[in-house]
Amino acid sequence: MYIQKHPFATDEQLAEHFGVSVATIRLDRQKLAIPEARERIRRLAETSHDALRSLDQQEITGELKELRLNEYAVSELTIEAQHVFHRYQIARGHVLFAQVNSLATAMVDADIAVTAKSELRFANPAYLGETVHARVEVVARRKHVLRCFAVAHVEKKIILKGQIWMIAGPVWNA
Repeated sequence: MYIQKHPFATDEQLAEHFGVSVATIRLDRQKLAIPEARERIRRLAETSHDALRSLDQQEITGELKELRLNEYAVSELTIEAQHVFHRYQIARGHVLFAQVNSLATAMVDADIAVTAKSELRFANPAYLGETVHARVEVVARRKHVLRCFAVAHVEKKIILKGQIWMIAGPVWNA
C-alpha cells in the first residue's frame, strides 16, 4: 500500500499521487480508519527510534521523527515567526544550524556529546511557514569522534548541507 511506504505523505500529496481530490482522500481515509498524516507520523515516531541519551527531547530543535543511535536521525521544523528575519520572512541561519546540530547531538550514543567542528553550506533560504526536513547520519568514526553528514531541505530544495564532527564524551579532563 502506498501510504505504508510513504507514511509522511499529506492528503494533498496523496491526492496528487492518485489523481483524485483532497476531499476524496479524506473521505477514503476516514472510511478505512487511516489517521491523518500528523497522527501517522506521531505514531511512527513513537515506535521507530532509539532512546535519547545525550540530551532531552525538548532540547531538539524541531520534531524528532527517527533516531538510530550512532547511525542517523531525522527531524522536521516548521518555520514560525520567531525563527525568521521579519523584513524578508526567511529563517535565521542559527535556527537551521540548531536543527541539524541538535540532531547530531541526539544521535550520539553517549551520556555527553559536544560539537567539535562543523562545515555547513547554506544553499537556499527557508521561508516562514515552510517545513524543513533534516537528516544527519554518521559517515565515519574514529575513537570518540563521529563525522556526520547533514542535509536539510524543503520539499526538493536543499536548504543546507555539510559535515558536523561530534565528540562522544566524556573524553576530556575536567
